[in-house]
Amino acid sequence: MIFGSTTGNTQTVAERIKGHLEGAGHEVTIQNAMDAATDGFENYDAFVWGSSTWNDGELQDDFIEYHMQLEQMPPDLNGKKFAAFGTGESVYEKFCEAVTILEASLAQWGAQKMIDGLMIDGYPEDEENAQKVDAWAKELISKL
Repeated sequence: MIFGSTTGNTQTVAERIKGHLEGAGHEVTIQNAMDAATDGFENYDAFVWGSSTWNDGELQDDFIEYHMQLEQMPPDLNGKKFAAFGTGESVYEKFCEAVTILEASLAQWGAQKMIDGLMIDGYPEDEENAQKVDAWAKELISKL
């Protein structure tokens, strides 16, 4: 699992998803995009990437740099699975556009989407959003 988080909201979602995955018996490696390697993808069966959305529908700053490096030397993700999630605020025109960007890139590099992206509006600690994360994580587990 790789995430990009400026305010901590996306990291909160990542950690909640990780808890569900580990609780279901899956081994999870979680990294901030600024610390993530751009190789070694062959060592994983599935990828769960998350980013908050900034400015005019852009990836979070750390994830922008990571994504640009991958675009320069695209990984071969054929035979791998993926899911994407993100946080944002629906008052903006391009709400959670980062999820769309991540899904498009992972698919372009050959991975197969397991489930529709999770888009959290506002604070992940809000009860409604926490329930949304929990339900998404359970659906994700059923696809692994």
